[in-house]
Amino acid sequence: MSDQPPTQTPTQQLAAALTAASTAVAKLMQTLQLSLGALREEGFTALMVGTVQDQDPDVLVPSFPNEPKTGADLIWIDKASGGKKLFLIQAKRLNPLTLQYDELDHTVGSTGKLQVDLLLETTAGIDEEAQDEGGFAKAYYFFYNFNPLSSADNGIFWLPADVVKTLVSQGKTSLAALKKSSFYQPLSAFANEVGLG
Repeated sequence: MSDQPPTQTPTQQLAAALTAASTAVAKLMQTLQLSLGALREEGFTALMVGTVQDQDPDVLVPSFPNEPKTGADLIWIDKASGGKKLFLIQAKRLNPLTLQYDELDHTVGSTGKLQVDLLLETTAGIDEEAQDEGGFAKAYYFFYNFNPLSSADNGIFWLPADVVKTLVSQGKTSLAALKKSSFYQPLSAFANEVGLG
């Protein structure tokens, strides 16, 4: 009988790292509480990426694209795929006073184009190139939540960008509306989406 702990699969290791990142963001958001305007999504994204890299550095490689041109705050590249599996991510922060994602229906500059449309267009272009090499690109939204009324809502959650596009087209930008989607999941479940085995 071995005293060694059971070996985790790569997906389980990534899920643990994502859980640690979600917890770190939730703790910071709780500490800041109503002064959340002092820290934008980029700060929470940096904390999330740093925590994941610290916990599981050999899986997802971060890249920070030009957001106004791509619609993405972050591109996570699956290292094991040789850079052929890409996850484009736009992040939004919950307003703890209104429980709305104030910028979910954000338009890009003077173009009048919705950010979600730009993200999906960028992803489609990258996906076409990636598929030529046996890979893919997919687009997601990550939601940084602090809900003073329910700790179950705190942390990072995600949705596919095409689901967000539908919700935005329906004028649904609240936490309650997003939670009604069967696709709304905690960040740890993103490990299954990455599909490491």
